[in-house]
Amino acid sequence: MKKQNTGVNNFRLIAAAMVVAIHCFPFQTISKELDTLVTLTVFRIAVPFFFMVSGYYLLGPIPSSATNTYQINNYIKKQLKVYTFAIVLYLPLAFYSQSITLDMSIISFIKQLLFNGFFYHLWFFPAWVLGLLIVQFLLKRMNIQTVLFITFVAYLIGLGGDSWWGIVKQVPFFFRFYNAIFQLFGYTRNGLFYAPLFFALGAYLYKMNIKNFNSARNNYLLLLFSIEMILESYFLHLFNIPKHDSMYLFLPFVMTLVFIKIYNWSPKNNLLNSSQLSLGVYLIHPYIIAVIHSISIYVSIFTNSIINYLSVLLISYLTIRLILKRKEW
Repeated sequence: MKKQNTGVNNFRLIAAAMVVAIHCFPFQTISKELDTLVTLTVFRIAVPFFFMVSGYYLLGPIPSSATNTYQINNYIKKQLKVYTFAIVLYLPLAFYSQSITLDMSIISFIKQLLFNGFFYHLWFFPAWVLGLLIVQFLLKRMNIQTVLFITFVAYLIGLGGDSWWGIVKQVPFFFRFYNAIFQLFGYTRNGLFYAPLFFALGAYLYKMNIKNFNSARNNYLLLLFSIEMILESYFLHLFNIPKHDSMYLFLPFVMTLVFIKIYNWSPKNNLLNSSQLSLGVYLIHPYIIAVIHSISIYVSIFTNSIINYLSVLLISYLTIRLILKRKEW
């Protein structure tokens, strides 16, 4: 496995802050359109970034490294332990929000467990495991170009049930097709349609020499694809087309260039425990959102979306820092 990169390491916390923003809508007080174009579009690079990091370091060496299967299995076990802990942690909120009910069917329970998670942010963990296993399976049997093609087709299928749903559903066949998918999975933003492409892109970039690959041409392409993704999002939201808005047509192209940019970023300071901190912030922030929301009923300053977001982010970060400090003691 390649040595951890400082830029990638430090960006974990930035990506975690983006995820918190997605769940807080920090610009609502200023402009709802700003939240659409920044929070629900630009910040959508956060989750794919985490998938690509795993794809780069865990799946990139396949098939040349025989030891990688052991490392992958270890990471999967760790992720499943975290997911199990998170399920237990969020059971009270899940029951309160009725994500889980005592009368829910076994099929609904399994769907929530394996695809959607029992609270709105927990879908990431089963998506990570399933996406990783799919791409690992494919990489052991075919070359990276074929894997990219297969996962891109899967992503396009997922796209039709996500941000492009309002257009796709006009075709009767696709309407029936996607409704069947929704019955099975709830959303297409999962480990079957969404995550595999970003794992594959991470593995692909591992096989490329992306160090010092930060050319002016790439910068122009990144700017171009970013503008196209923002325009795509703007028009899709303008006409209320998305069912969800995690997936955009231009997102994979933006992510490829963003990852190269981050990899070649050379910050002077390497943030310690960034992996644990970013995971901790991701895990705990919905609880902090719930607490701040309750306080805002009595303390009006927290109804300001920017103050609300910054409070959630800061308290989440400090809570995890304190927990990590106590573990060191």
